[in-house]
Amino acid sequence: MGEFFHQLHHRYHECNYGSSETHWDNMFETFHDGSQHATEAMQERRRLMHSSQN
Repeated sequence: MGEFFHQLHHRYHECNYGSSETHWDNMFETFHDGSQHATEAMQERRRLMHSSQN
């Protein structure tokens, strides 16, 4: 799981800052498990972040 978890961090950058064994990404809502649902949630966070900068 660790290598896959780290791979997702490098693919999306805004997720999986810790290791898969820590709870920090769950706490800060930056956990990505590779699912389509997690990708959509991350895209929505990006959209909200960028829209609030205007």
